[in-house]
This record gives sequence, structure tokens and C-alpha cells, in this order.
Amino acid sequence: MEQKYYWIIGIIVILGVLVISGCVQQLLTQSQNYCGDGTCQSDETSFSCPEDCPVTHNECVNQQCAEVEGEGQDQCTTDADCTVATHLECINEQCIEVQGAGADQCQEDNDCITCDNECPQEGLKQCSGNGYRTCGNYDSDSCLEWSSVTACPEETTCQNGECKEQDSDGLIIDSGSNLNEQIIKEYMIWDLPELSGFIYGGEWGQLSDYLYISLRYRSPEDNDQHSEFGLNIYDEILQDSFLDNEVTRQSLWDISMKDINGNKIFEGTSEIPIGTQRTVLWISGNNFIRSWNGNDMGTVIDDILFDILIEAYLEKYPSTY
Repeated sequence: MEQKYYWIIGIIVILGVLVISGCVQQLLTQSQNYCGDGTCQSDETSFSCPEDCPVTHNECVNQQCAEVEGEGQDQCTTDADCTVATHLECINEQCIEVQGAGADQCQEDNDCITCDNECPQEGLKQCSGNGYRTCGNYDSDSCLEWSSVTACPEETTCQNGECKEQDSDGLIIDSGSNLNEQIIKEYMIWDLPELSGFIYGGEWGQLSDYLYISLRYRSPEDNDQHSEFGLNIYDEILQDSFLDNEVTRQSLWDISMKDINGNKIFEGTSEIPIGTQRTVLWISGNNFIRSWNGNDMGTVIDDILFDILIEAYLEKYPSTY
């Protein structure tokens, strides 16, 4: 009886093995039927069908997370992992977006144009010839520059950046000076044709033993000082020793005596980058005259005007040395 059961169990096991083997064979046959069709089926793997299911990994391509063939470590999971930080920098005077974290240096190309202000304050006016120009921003950069010249109307002249009416003599006095028309006309040279349109600056005052007048001649062409003459008027007649002492004090100048139309004067010279700076000294009775051929900064030298003024002042105040 027991032997009969063993036979029955053996038959069942054999039948089970046959059924399982048939199923596996059927599955393999079915898988082989669609492997290579270009589609990776759910029951296919990179091992069972590598042509349909190649090995892949994720990489950032054009700031997107894309699946690419080949073995490798995933660089991303979503597109957000591929976002690249950028900022704006000035490169060759252009505002360029570059990769990397950082603060923006610019917003547009104009922010990258380097320049220097040509004038100090927007709205400031400056005489140029018989006209004026205004400080402002007139081009594509962010810096200040002078405008073109606006001519003053007829019978007016530019003074301190404004067009002002001339008096009957054309005498223009700098508003920053305490000189007045009476002082200039009585004591100084002002009515030469070469001085047409000139602006007169300087100062005058009374000290313990003399009256002093300093007259600066400012050209309408460049609104800069082209010469200066100083007159000291003493109560007493000046002796030769007075001028000798003044000459001795001019240690920074190369001093020599000159004769102009019979007038003995002393002239000092000093070399500066733009040429020869000159100063002239003489006495005339109770008057001491000293003059210069340019401005205080040594950026203007005008020998032509200086020589004309020397002769005019010598005619008014002949040397008594």
C-alpha cells in the first residue's frame, strides 16, 4: 500500500516539473519574439535585451536633466538640478552675463563705459569767447562734459558764465572783485584796443603807508588770466634804494636791468614747463609797479599782451630810477 502512494507522489512531481519547464520555455520564446523591436518591454532588462534596454544615466544638457546612454553616475534628477547661477560683469565695456554666483556689476552697456568728468558740476556755466557753455551730460556715457558755445547777443559780453550788457566804455569788472570803474580808469590801463572784451579782476585797499591796486586781465577767449599789474602808491617819493631792495628780494627770479624807451626797469625770468615766466619791476615817483605775463598757476603765458601793457604803463608811469 505504501509503495502505491510513493508511485502516485512521484508521478505528481514529474508532472509538476514538466508543467513549470513548459511555462518557462514559453516565456523565453515570447521574450525572444519582441527583443530587438526597439522598445524596452516591462519584462526586458539591459541584461536580457541590451539592444532594447541600453544602460543609461542622467546628465545636464542645455540646463535640462536628460537621460543619456552609457554607464555613468547620475548628475541630476530633475531640471532644477541643472540650473546654472549667472551674474552680469563688464567685459570690454559691455555688460555680459557670465556663469557663477556673484553680484551684478552692471545692467546695461552704458554702465561699463569708463570716463572722467570734463567739468565739475551740472548746470555750471563758463565763458568761452564772447559766449558761454554749460556743464551737463550730452552723450551716451554717464560723465559730465561742456556743451557747445552759446553766443552772447550783440552789445553784451560773457562775464562769469552770463551775458551782460557792456557800459559805454566796454569795461567789464569781475563780480568777485572789489575794484570799481573809478579806480580802474583813474590808475590802471584799461582802454587799449587789445583789451576789447577783457574782464577785469583783482583787488584794491589801503595799508599803513600805501594804497595798493592789483588788476588782473582775463581774456574773453579762454576766460583765464593773461597778465597782472600791481600798483603801490606811497605818500613819499621812492628812492632808488627802495627798488634795489625789492630786486634783491626776488631770489627765485633771474633778474636783469632793461631799457625800454629810455625807462630803466628790472625784469625777472623763470623757466616753467610751458615757457618763460616774466615779472617786471620799476618805480615812478611815489609809485611802485610790478607785473607778470600770465596767470598764478603757470598755465598761461601771453608775452604779446604783456609787452603792450608794459609800454602803456611806462607811458602813464615813467621810470624814475
